[in-house]
Amino acid sequence: MAVIARAAKVTAATLVAALVAPAALAHDPLVGTWKGRWSRGGEQVDLVLEIRPGTADNRYTATLTSRGMHLEAAPATSALHEGCCGLRLVLRADAPAVHFRATIQGGELRGTSAEDGGARGTFVLRRASQPREEER
Repeated sequence: MAVIARAAKVTAATLVAALVAPAALAHDPLVGTWKGRWSRGGEQVDLVLEIRPGTADNRYTATLTSRGMHLEAAPATSALHEGCCGLRLVLRADAPAVHFRATIQGGELRGTSAEDGGARGTFVLRRASQPREEER
């Protein structure tokens, strides 16, 4: 009888873990809208980064908006998940490509940028919104 009761507890615990695991994995700390400042080439501009889940496990879709850079929802050509809380993306607009690397640090998305053959920069973004449940 004790063996059956123990087996039932293990089965129940396994079932609960199986039901909770997808929900836990579905929450990605990078997904959402981030707003802040981007320092590059001696000037500071506004930056809005929208990050959404991509079609593959380690990929995102992302857009960048900056009034100062005349960007309006410019799509990143590549957006990859790195480690637990890191992001690497590439923006190719009408200018040379800009490579961004960032991680979440203390509730902020902090990172660096490097333009092909040009300026380097840094940025600090704060979460402006979380995705709705159906977008996760």
